[in-house]
Amino acid sequence: MPAAVITGAAGDLGRALCEAFIADGLTVFGADLAPLEPRPGLIPVQLDVTDRAAVFALAERAVALRRRQAAEFGPRRGRALRALRLGARFVERGTWRRDVPLRQAHSSRERLRLALLPRLDELPAPIERLSLTVVAYGPPVADQLSFQRPDEQERRNRLAEALRQTRAAAGTESVLRVLEVEPDSRVPERRAFLTPFGE
Repeated sequence: MPAAVITGAAGDLGRALCEAFIADGLTVFGADLAPLEPRPGLIPVQLDVTDRAAVFALAERAVALRRRQAAEFGPRRGRALRALRLGARFVERGTWRRDVPLRQAHSSRERLRLALLPRLDELPAPIERLSLTVVAYGPPVADQLSFQRPDEQERRNRLAEALRQTRAAAGTESVLRVLEVEPDSRVPERRAFLTPFGE
């Protein structure tokens, strides 16, 4: 993930630039004499741009962050994707963001396209830039398929993961179970109820 340094980040133009770069998936160092509130994607830095040493220190900090991110990315090569984030910047003004959880971690280009295209239909206005960020990784691609029948513990683990992803995508009450109350009742509505499925 690239990093950017924005000076004058507390002003109108600086804030707009920070918003635009964050929407594109960059980590932004927002530098200004006035204090800034930290938030996702923004690292506030109180800085006097006339202080040469402070400016060079900030540049070294940004480069160090980029190197650290590059080192962390190495172990992720060959891993499946579990959750993505679409970001866009509109032609007029404003930004847009949608999280896209995947029902199953994978790296298939066709399946990713099928998951992302419906979200792009939600865009309310023309855009000038689109970004895609990986929010969560899954297991290595080689670990996804097995020719052996899973044992009971593996089956339970997969079921728990499926339930977790369903709740993440559709809400905590999206998974229900049928609870038998009066199975011999002549009134169908009294035979069973739908109740939340436990963790």
